[in-house]
Formats: sequence, structure tokens, C-alpha cells
Amino acid sequence: MILNREGDRLNKLMAVFVTGLSLLCFTSCGMEEQSAPPLTVSAKKDCVVKYGGEEYKCSIKYISSSVESITVKSPENISGMTFRHSGGKFTLSYGTLICKSEELLLPENSFPYKTSAVLKKLRKNKDTITLSPDENGGYSYKDKASDFTVRTDKNGVLKEIIL
Repeated sequence: MILNREGDRLNKLMAVFVTGLSLLCFTSCGMEEQSAPPLTVSAKKDCVVKYGGEEYKCSIKYISSSVESITVKSPENISGMTFRHSGGKFTLSYGTLICKSEELLLPENSFPYKTSAVLKKLRKNKDTITLSPDENGGYSYKDKASDFTVRTDKNGVLKEIIL
């Protein structure tokens, strides 16, 4: 008789455990996975670009793959330099000096060229990019195919590009 009571208790305990576990599974299945807000690069944003041991503070305006501009704010020796691409035409300006071209004159290893390539990749090739929350409450976007990291604030606003 004592064994039956022990067995009944064990059966009841198992039933409660299985019921609780199944409720937990069903409630967690309905929860949505938390995702980052969309990356904001379509407006003029101040951003830091780290490349080749240097840090460039820039104002970046990226509307589409054919309309963009990068204006350097620091370092001081190139502050005010602007790289523009609009409708297949490229402009490099610094103070009163302006160079316009039908083709991109920047070397592929220059920070404006690489920054532009990263912005295009963020808009078009999202399948190769991994997303993770960072320690500041924002997000980090890393590309599997090339070596870059983009950091945003909690609202998805571009803050830093590391090339």
C-alpha cells in the first residue's frame, strides 16, 4: 500500500512537470524573435570610419547605390573633403578645388571607396551579413564575405564603420 502512494505521488509530480514543460514550450513558440530596427543610412548621418589605423569623422549621405556623398570632418588636414556620386557622375571636392568625372577615380583601397562599397552591401546583400546586439544597446552588422563591421545605435542609426 505504501508503494502505491509513493507511485501515485511520483505520477502526479511527473504529470505536473510535463504539463508545465509543455506550457512553457507552447508559450515560447508564440513569442517573436527580437530583431534590430532597420539600418538607417538613407539620410545624412555623422559617422566614424576606422580604416588602416586611422579614424575619420564623416558626414555620410546615402540615398541609393547611385546617389551618395561622404564629407570628411576630421582629421583636420582633409576636413571638408567631399566625395560625391550622383547619377553616374563622380565629384571630388576640397575647398575651391573640384574634380568631376564620368568614372570613379578613387583607388579601390581608399576609405571612401570601401565605405561606399559597405553601404551598398548593407542595402543589397543582407543574406551574407550577421547581426548581433552590442554592449552599448545598439547593433553590430558583420559581413561573412568581407572584413567589415558596422555599428548602430538602438534605433538603427549608423554610428561607426570599421574597415
